[in-house]
Amino acid sequence: MKFKIGTSDELKLADNEITEILKEAYLDEGFIDKNRFKISFSSASIRNRGKIYCAREIDSNEIAGIVIAVDYKSAAKLFAKTNEIEMHLLGVKPKFRNKGLAKLLIEKLLESVNNTDYTKMLLCTQVKMYAAHKLYKAYGFIHNPSRDFKRGDRNFLFFEKLL
Repeated sequence: MKFKIGTSDELKLADNEITEILKEAYLDEGFIDKNRFKISFSSASIRNRGKIYCAREIDSNEIAGIVIAVDYKSAAKLFAKTNEIEMHLLGVKPKFRNKGLAKLLIEKLLESVNNTDYTKMLLCTQVKMYAAHKLYKAYGFIHNPSRDFKRGDRNFLFFEKLL
């Protein structure tokens, strides 16, 4: 299986595809409840967060994965200070998992901030996303327990990486 990786504009990511991938990766997997999904994961709010990178499976042209780079100036940023950037909503459809796609998306995101003024990349992830924790650590993200937090009934871990 081969993938094409690019920005949402380059790969012509449609609004229904944003909803579809986030539904499969977050709602269906139990990482967000239905009410919060409707409020926080509308395609308009996702597009307003920042620069979307996505992956399409080449043979089927199906959207397979997504990640968002959120600048410290964005209203959607959660923690970033000047010259920091956040990684939001890394998600891969279940049928495309274990094929190295999340790695390709992280690499694309890190490549996009190479030779910029950004000094640090931040992300938060739910405690139950064990595979994601391992992946982030493999790319040099360090868990900072002093910044872990709780939102509603969900606990989040905070990771950061110097760029």
